[in-house]
Amino acid sequence: MAPLIRALKEARPNARLIFTVTNREAIQPVSQLTDEEVLPLPFDNVLPVARWHARARPDLVVFYEEFKLVTLIRSLWVRRVPFVIVHARLNIKRANARYSPNIAFKRWQLRGLRGIMLTSPDYLPSVKNLVPATAQAHVVGSIKFPRQRPKLAPEKEADLHQWLETNGRKAPLLVAGSTHSSEEEWVLNAFKIIRDNWKHDSPPPILLLAPRRPGRADEIVQLVEQSGLRISRRSEWLPNTSNETLDVLLLDTLGELMAVYQWATGIFVGGTIIGASQNIAEPLVWSKPVAYGPKRGNFSVEQTLCEDAGVGFRLQSPDELAAHWQNLLQSPELRADLGRKADALIAKQREAFDRTLQILIKAVDDVTH
Repeated sequence: MAPLIRALKEARPNARLIFTVTNREAIQPVSQLTDEEVLPLPFDNVLPVARWHARARPDLVVFYEEFKLVTLIRSLWVRRVPFVIVHARLNIKRANARYSPNIAFKRWQLRGLRGIMLTSPDYLPSVKNLVPATAQAHVVGSIKFPRQRPKLAPEKEADLHQWLETNGRKAPLLVAGSTHSSEEEWVLNAFKIIRDNWKHDSPPPILLLAPRRPGRADEIVQLVEQSGLRISRRSEWLPNTSNETLDVLLLDTLGELMAVYQWATGIFVGGTIIGASQNIAEPLVWSKPVAYGPKRGNFSVEQTLCEDAGVGFRLQSPDELAAHWQNLLQSPELRADLGRKADALIAKQREAFDRTLQILIKAVDDVTH
């Protein structure tokens, strides 16, 4: 969402943007994305919504993915404030239940809708069953694919690369990013299969684990050492120090994972075995394919797009992950082919971002001219 916010502000610098969150814990992370006002709405009740209107005085409201604030949406209709939905998340099965009470309620709820942006044409039949005739439905694709490669400060990236080179001894790098509790064990099992069956003269690969919450580092170190593997923590590394040969690197810092992907031979994204799933599209910007577990969660569209493009690999077991990584390790030709496919998918999804931005700009212009 952050790139879209920046692009909209650049296109319409005089527009006053206010960001609304439904819990106070979200204020700080949202504030880091923008200098604009962040206005909490913790309760979707009449009085809190009335106070929100008194402070915000919106001409247009934009919902991102979900639109569950019934009282707020009803108040927009009463005040004749239009709204649009970006990257709408719908339950197709419920939406297609043509005569259910849920559908009748949604139709009533969405009377003030001006436009809805969909990630897939699969949603169109559902949307036509829900939205008013005056609302426009746009199939734009997903805006969750990265638009450009991340940039670290040169000295920070050099230090990160030195840590990998020094400890990895220039061995192939396998990365498991944004992992949740118990997923590291799943990945370690796959890694040990590869190491146990390594028959090449070149050094065996090294594994980098990057947990979703770096505070779990001690727990992961204990797990790795119990597996008989040697591990080094990023947070404890000092430049120009010699290290023993290692098996696992632990990225227990924030803000560096996206950069690490550029040096990886194989990548697995966590939050896809347990948890609420995770955006699996980030490695693609480095021309890398991506593997993930069986759980789709809130990223089913992004996973399906990757799979259709031939760069997403939904795996059911450590054995399948080991086989996938083995294929990448053994075939530079395969890696190059998948890299080209990843580039093509990223380019296509940049168009989704551009279309979404243009629709938003038009919606802003409609209420300000």
